Amino acid sequence: MKTLKTHILCPMLLAAAVAAGESAPVYAQATFEIKLPTMVELPGGCTEVGTMLMDNRGNQPREVCLDAFAISSHEVSIVEFKAFLRSTGLPAPSPALEILAHELPVTSITWFDAMAYTHWLSEYTGDTYSLPSEEQWEFAAQAGQGAGIQFSWGNLPGSNQANCRDCGSRWSDISVAPVGSFSANPFGLFDMHGNAAEWTLGCFHDQDERVERRVNGQRLSTCRNATLRGGSFRNSANRIRVWQRAGHDSTRGSDDIGFRIVRLP
Repeated sequence: MKTLKTHILCPMLLAAAVAAGESAPVYAQATFEIKLPTMVELPGGCTEVGTMLMDNRGNQPREVCLDAFAISSHEVSIVEFKAFLRSTGLPAPSPALEILAHELPVTSITWFDAMAYTHWLSEYTGDTYSLPSEEQWEFAAQAGQGAGIQFSWGNLPGSNQANCRDCGSRWSDISVAPVGSFSANPFGLFDMHGNAAEWTLGCFHDQDERVERRVNGQRLSTCRNATLRGGSFRNSANRIRVWQRAGHDSTRGSDDIGFRIVRLP
């Protein structure tokens, strides 16, 4: 837990200063705590990603070799995202953020909201954060178990192993669950399957329209249809497998879409 000091303009003090003939703005000192995501260091290495199955949705099998990186142990939570909003003064992407439990994953955010968070976190910490590439995400989901694995716990969906439509959890097909509600994978990562589908850096189509937005002073650009990984509480177990991918309009959020982050060397 880190504490960030910020200045808040106080209208009452300002009025008093003006009445006294002072020209400089008057600020009230305020502090609030910033909760940073817990990061898990992954060793990097080579593995095969993708699948030959008919429903690969463009995820053809291929070998990838990745440098070591760190990835957040869980999807970015509401309390973690609200620290970004308070620090920057940006409006909440959804009014629901003010009433939902802090331990839930933040949802209803666009790809651009998620990337803006990583830019802010990079500036705040001095480290380099980003959304994961599809290859980094799948490497993390495999958790060292090889390319043939379908779920972090094996090749059958089982019951109450994750939050998906037919996974048998109390949140299934209803809502997201608090982060870390299910067992972690062998890398110590939670909710790589189901709960909230997760934005990545990938484009869903090789050729796609580019869109730009400016968020918190940063000009960001991506494909119109960005790639989601992991599936959500609304998807069937078949759609939360390690290699599954889906496309979604990068400019639109949804209550079943969130994100996790990576930290680069």
